[in-house]
Amino acid sequence: MERIGPYKVIGEIGRGGMGVVLRGLDPAIGRPVAIKVILLREFSDPKEREMLRARLFREAQAAGILNHPGIVTVYYVGEEGDNAFIAMEYVNGPTLEKVLSAPQPPGKDVLRRVLWQTAAALDYAHSKGIIHRDIKPANIMLDENGTVKICDFGIAKGLAGQTALTQAGTSLGSPFYMSPEQIRGGHLDARADQYSLGVVAYQALTGQRPFHSDQIQSLFFHIMSEPPPPAYQVNPELSQGVSDVLQKALAKDAAGRYTNCTEFVRALLEAWDAEPAAAPPPAPVPRSAPVPPPEVETVGTQQPALVPPRSGSRAKLWIGGLAAAVVLAALGIGAFYWTKVRTHQSEISTPAASPPPKSEPIALAKSEPIAPPKSEPTAPAKSEPAARPPAPAPVDVPALAIENFAVEPQAVAPGKAAILKWSVKHAAEVSIAPDIGVVGAAGARSVTPQSPTTYNLTAKAAHGQSKTASVTLQVLAPPAIQDFSASRTSIQSGQSAVLKWTVTGADQVSIDQGVGKVPLEGNRGVFPTVPTEYVLQATGPGGSVSRPVAVSVTHTGDMKIVRFWADPDTINAGETAVLRWEVVNAALVRIEPGVGRVEAQGRFPVSPQATTTYRVFATAKGTFHKDVTVTVKK
Repeated sequence: MERIGPYKVIGEIGRGGMGVVLRGLDPAIGRPVAIKVILLREFSDPKEREMLRARLFREAQAAGILNHPGIVTVYYVGEEGDNAFIAMEYVNGPTLEKVLSAPQPPGKDVLRRVLWQTAAALDYAHSKGIIHRDIKPANIMLDENGTVKICDFGIAKGLAGQTALTQAGTSLGSPFYMSPEQIRGGHLDARADQYSLGVVAYQALTGQRPFHSDQIQSLFFHIMSEPPPPAYQVNPELSQGVSDVLQKALAKDAAGRYTNCTEFVRALLEAWDAEPAAAPPPAPVPRSAPVPPPEVETVGTQQPALVPPRSGSRAKLWIGGLAAAVVLAALGIGAFYWTKVRTHQSEISTPAASPPPKSEPIALAKSEPIAPPKSEPTAPAKSEPAARPPAPAPVDVPALAIENFAVEPQAVAPGKAAILKWSVKHAAEVSIAPDIGVVGAAGARSVTPQSPTTYNLTAKAAHGQSKTASVTLQVLAPPAIQDFSASRTSIQSGQSAVLKWTVTGADQVSIDQGVGKVPLEGNRGVFPTVPTEYVLQATGPGGSVSRPVAVSVTHTGDMKIVRFWADPDTINAGETAVLRWEVVNAALVRIEPGVGRVEAQGRFPVSPQATTTYRVFATAKGTFHKDVTVTVKK
């Protein structure tokens, strides 16, 4: 497969039971994409094919309304032959599943960032009315910068007012990460995703999932009926506080969980940071060196989190000792000053713990009182004019850009759908009118207008700049039948009526009752044996239209086969002869072999491979026949 839709296929990323994920390129703008293809031809059950197709389009619709850096962007959805496909943002990095299963487990900083960014992305989706319903490590990707990208909204469901792909009492999702209410097939809200994120966090911190079983029914029983093992029992390095947070996120009753995912992860990180951790004693601080402020770690761009103290109670003792040493040093400086002992500031140090040397007390002469040192008057410093502060450097504001706004196809028949697709950079808000409203920065949307419609995309940047783009979807008019009539609508058996027609805007015109394809305008004689309704059908890019005309037939005498002959009656192999006939007052006329029912008069070409006898049957009150032989010379 070299191309699919508008995309060039570069290679295969992975393959599964339902289809394949390809790496592709949008040749119009040079953007790499990931293309998920559902191979519908490999599923024999029509209901299963339709379910998979609907799931793919649901994924596009769910992700298409979400514009968040932590959610994979959808660019296009479509069908080609027996394949349905969706093109989305290409993420050049591993899944969390691969990260967790690597020989070297991820560090604390990585897990903090992943959990926090995943929670932020899920809360954003929930604010837009979308529940993911399949959160698991395989659906959490990390790009080359370590940024989380949630993918696979194929079984996503609206919080309200939307129809799910499942029926009542059924469930979709990955069993190990499903919430109890999802297993029961009950009503779901955002806390179902929080439960799944809780299982991911439990696995990331302990190295195993809270529930595991080889039998699906046994697994579901554990999830719905038993509490998860406390995390500190699985990983003794975790505290009771971390275990309590995870237990709340994994509560059987959704009402017992946190309000949202961000609240859950914030509580988890605070409990994790509060754990005491052994650390080597700090190195001595050099003299005159400032003590650095406490270290602060920022998770992504969302929430600052304090790094836990690294020295526990020993740090407090060390800081207290340092403060005491500073006080003693200050007292020593005062004593030296009053005893006129001049010591350079750089030589001040904590005195050694040895007995002080004996010294005689210093007596002050009465005649020489100590006077404060005289201060020489100093001339005021000349004030230089304040230098003008340098002009601030210009801020490089990213330029608002509408990369793409198109509709495919550009023209449809009434009632048929087209796909709007767009891509905008550096916009705070993107909207499409009419009838669509606010959308994500990139996406696709199915539209079905009943008349030609111009869609207007408006992109607004945070600093006030705005740009617009327009695209028109043509709705093609169906063909027009200007005329379809019969020269006579009532005839006697054996007589003819002439059909006349005029059609515009059609690619194909046909008339039933054995007439077949005809040009856009013309006439044709017909010899019905019984009252007959002829239907003209015109088909074009704008759809199909039809119109009937009826011809009644009366019988006024006896049925008679006037004549039946072949022209010529002798041919060479591979040549054609024409059967011709004329019958009156018959209710039914047919010719065998190989011709079938015919009108009362007509002609029919035949090319027999050997000498053949043809028989015309005419039926009224009885059936009569007549034969003609076409001889084929050897």
